[in-house]
Amino acid sequence: MRRGKIFHSPHLTLRAFKQEEPCKERARFAFVVSKKVAKKAVERNTLKRKGYDAVHNIIKKTKPCFLCAFFLKKNDISSRGELEKEINNLLKSAGVLL
Repeated sequence: MRRGKIFHSPHLTLRAFKQEEPCKERARFAFVVSKKVAKKAVERNTLKRKGYDAVHNIIKKTKPCFLCAFFLKKNDISSRGELEKEINNLLKSAGVLL
C-alpha cells in the first residue's frame, strides 16, 4: 500500500493501489475506523457497514486490479447519500471507476 496514491475528502481518506496485471477480479475495498473516530466497537462497525453499503452500489462500475482502503475521519457523516457521493468522487479522482 505504500506505493499507492492518497486522496482526501472532508470525511474520508482513500489509499488506492493498482495490483500487477494478470489479475481478473474486481476492485477490492476496505474501511478503517480508528478508536479516535468512534470509541465503541459497535459504532465503528456501524460506520464500516455504511461504507460497504455505499460501495456495494458502485462496485459494478470499477476497473479490475485495484485495492482501495478508506480511512474515516472524525467529521460526522450525516447521510448515506453524502457518504456515497464522497466515495464516488474519490474513486473518480483515483481513476478506479470506468
